[in-house]
Amino acid sequence: MKKKKHLTREQRYTISVLLKQGYSQSFIAKTIGKDRSVISREIKRNSSDKRGVYNYKTAQRKADFRNSVSIEDVSLQGKNENLSKST
Repeated sequence: MKKKKHLTREQRYTISVLLKQGYSQSFIAKTIGKDRSVISREIKRNSSDKRGVYNYKTAQRKADFRNSVSIEDVSLQGKNENLSKST
């Protein structure tokens, strides 16, 4: 199975620039080599709450935060499994 890769900072920057220039999500997807659904999801998840504006720096910060939380969750799950095996 092919592993899905996260968007890079550069790809997020490209999304931001092309959106500001008025390009479609389909065009942006082709430009960065991702499916249109990836672009749509990225914009929905990482646009500002108030104005709905996509900013690549904010998007990267949110993605980094979500990734750090999920890594912590996996670490805690492993510790819980070890505890249950030893009891």
